[in-house]
Amino acid sequence: MFDFSMVGKVSVMASYDTHRGSARASRDTTCELFLGCLKQDWSNQDIHMATSEDRFRVIDFYLTFFGSFQRAKLMQHSEISVATASRDISAFKKVNPDEIKYLSKKKIYCATDSFCTQYSHDPVTALKYLAAANEVVMDAQYAGDVIQADKLDSGIVSNITRSIYNNTILKVDYYSARSGKGTREWSPHSVFHCNNSWYCRAFDRKRNEFRTFRLSRVLSTSELNECSSLLEREPNDVEWNEKITITLGPHKKHPYPGAVRLDNALPPNGVKNIHISAALAGFELTRLRVDASLGGRLDPHQFPLQVLNIEEVKDVSSIRMAPGFGMN
Repeated sequence: MFDFSMVGKVSVMASYDTHRGSARASRDTTCELFLGCLKQDWSNQDIHMATSEDRFRVIDFYLTFFGSFQRAKLMQHSEISVATASRDISAFKKVNPDEIKYLSKKKIYCATDSFCTQYSHDPVTALKYLAAANEVVMDAQYAGDVIQADKLDSGIVSNITRSIYNNTILKVDYYSARSGKGTREWSPHSVFHCNNSWYCRAFDRKRNEFRTFRLSRVLSTSELNECSSLLEREPNDVEWNEKITITLGPHKKHPYPGAVRLDNALPPNGVKNIHISAALAGFELTRLRVDASLGGRLDPHQFPLQVLNIEEVKDVSSIRMAPGFGMN
């Protein structure tokens, strides 16, 4: 499995610290990471010994989850020549003549409306690509999780990844933990993984604001064949792009703060500032088991770290989900 600790400029203590920009903006710079992810997931055969059938699967993967691909991507993944890549694409088109078309102006191959995936793909591989492209890294131990809480549907994930990749609108049936089942229209721009779950950041037309949604709660999706407006895209997601500073330290009620400092690689003074997206702050505090209550009301053995500047960040919406915040 792909090790998320290898993505971007990662530190475990502040794993969101390097986030900047949309999936589209940094996609090229993370292409090698994505290809490495594919190679590791499909590494039962030597990459140099890959057959045309293996490369057909790569083509099918791109068309399924992103709706298009460039010949260079196939060349880079399979380490093949221009001639070999061209032959493979022509052969794929011959077998599936109505499911792929070439857009000469953009120099890309696109899935047609009649495209139907021919292979069984792991949807998490596509989510890893988008998360890597955002330089948003969650659980370093993701591959070693004992309990996999989310079982994701490949069809739902492919609709979401294509929507992110192409800036289109999705109709989504969603099961909210607060309001129950309902239908929404999303303009999704990013995905991330935290605490054993995958999440999507999207503009929600129902609430007319950017919100975070858990992918396991998506019941169904359908593409509306409508492009999102500029106001519905990632650059206008203020919370996603705003960096806030959270000051952490050993829980004030912990009997042995020195041990907490060592466990969490805190500096000698025991205080650590993390700079993080406002939209992701609550997720990080949950992941790190940080007490976000005023005065430190939680058990210091269960929550050995404490937010020391909670008064400064209490109005950040994602902080509301942090441990102990509801006690404030």
